[in-house]
Formats: sequence, structure tokens, C-alpha cells
Amino acid sequence: MFLREQGKHLSLQDRGAIVALFHEETTIPEIADIIQCHPNTVKKWIHRYEETFDVKRKIGSGQARKTTPAQDAMLLQAVRAKPITTLQKLKDICELPIDRGTISRRLKMHGIYGRIAAKKEFLTEAYKNTRLAFATEFVNKGADCGQKLFLVMKKLSVPMNLVVSSSFERMELGSTLIILR
Repeated sequence: MFLREQGKHLSLQDRGAIVALFHEETTIPEIADIIQCHPNTVKKWIHRYEETFDVKRKIGSGQARKTTPAQDAMLLQAVRAKPITTLQKLKDICELPIDRGTISRRLKMHGIYGRIAAKKEFLTEAYKNTRLAFATEFVNKGADCGQKLFLVMKKLSVPMNLVVSSSFERMELGSTLIILR
């Protein structure tokens, strides 16, 4: 009945249930087991109810905001100007004396997630074998014909093409550019 994540605040219904169970003469440890919280939390809400006859949170409770709306807008503007950046760089750009976690929460409030650098895709085994066979074929051919083989890594999304110019032969295979002289 009372399933909640560990460390989360009790809902208004949970706090009301604490008071109701206490009035039914349920012990504090039993209430804590039912609600799935610490017995001190149960005691706190029972005492709060006895003092105020209410189980709502106090007005102004919780920590004050670390950023102003203007600083939040400045963070958003910095992200839009340079979308691929880290939280630390955003903090440095905006010169804010706040934690990176605070910056992350402010961005999440506006639907911006993931300030972690993108990872490149790994090559599949089949693609590695194709590249190796292609390079091996031309290394042997180059040694026989006295040609030099240059491998230059460059990310391309083009399938294997053979382009012949006046002084070179240029082959593109995925992310490998091979130039034969």
C-alpha cells in the first residue's frame, strides 16, 4: 500500500496515514514498518499534528534556491549558444558559485538533459575485417609496384568509392581514406 522510494519525502497521504494509525493505537515501530520510514519520522509527524492539527509541510520549509531566474536564463542561453559542453564549463562561462548538480537540475527543469560528451561508435568485427582486407590488398600491391600507401583516418559516411585523379588514386571506405601514389 505504501510503496515509496528510500529517502523521498512522505506524501500528504502518508502523513495522514501516520496520524490515523496512531489514533488507532498502532505503535510507532509498527507505523514505521507500514509506511516504510524511520520511527523518528513517524514521531515528528505525530508531534507536528499534536501541535498544529495539520500534516502539511511548514511554509518556507526547505532550502532556499541557489540561483535567480536571471541566472537560470543565463544558463539556458549558454547551453543554446554551445549545446555540446560540460556542466563545469557552463559553470565557468556563467561564473556561478553553485554546484554542477544544481546546474543539471536547472537544465532538467527546462527539458535539457545529458551534459556528458558523446561517445563514438565502435567498429563492428565485420567492418574491421573488411577494412583490413582492403588495406592488406593494397599494401601488397603497393610493395610490388613501388607505390606508397598512405592511410589517413577521417570519419566519412560514404561507401567504398574509387576516385581517380591525374596523380593519385583515392579510395574511401567508411571512415578510412586511402590514397595511392
